[in-house]
Amino acid sequence: DSAVLATGCDDKVVRTFDVASGRLTRTLLGHSNYVGTVSLHVSPRGTVLLSGGYDATVRVWSLASVEGECVAVLKGHTSPSVCGLVCGMCGVCVCIGR
Repeated sequence: DSAVLATGCDDKVVRTFDVASGRLTRTLLGHSNYVGTVSLHVSPRGTVLLSGGYDATVRVWSLASVEGECVAVLKGHTSPSVCGLVCGMCGVCVCIGR
């Protein structure tokens, strides 16, 4: 598999790209406001993409399929925005709000 680049933008869309070719590979819809941060997490169980937005949610995307699939929406953040996500090798992820 080639390297993946993920972006999140003020158009509420998360996109993934194939780094080698520069080709857009997925368009992931679901956030209702700006996407402020994205983070790829690779583990033996697969690759997931986390996205945090100004809709106060974190979305977990499975990249196992060509289309990508939102497998969880994490709600309940008291901050109006999620502006940082960090995942460690141990599988622990930290969410940062503003």
